[in-house]
Amino acid sequence: MSAAISIPQGEGGDSAVLDGTLTSVDGCLVVRNDGDGDLVVYLPAGDFRAAGSEDFELFGESFSLGDKISLAGGYYRIEDAPLGDDCAAASSKLSAFTASSLGSAP
Repeated sequence: MSAAISIPQGEGGDSAVLDGTLTSVDGCLVVRNDGDGDLVVYLPAGDFRAAGSEDFELFGESFSLGDKISLAGGYYRIEDAPLGDDCAAASSKLSAFTASSLGSAP
């Protein structure tokens, strides 16, 4: 499994919170949210580490697919987000959320 990695550009902040369930679409990490559906989560470089096919670390904490999560960050249209090869297939059909940190527990 891979994750979309972003390089922070310009000003921004933790103005939005995304709560949902960690899942995978086309091998790319996404968050399934009741209101927004599946969102590709762009993570700061160095804050995602795969630890197996369904296990990984985000912001230094261990997670697995199916876990509930809360992320702080912001919503972006996919064409506004920096795209990498890792999640190109999922990115082409989903909206994006750029995470800057873990939020409070969902």
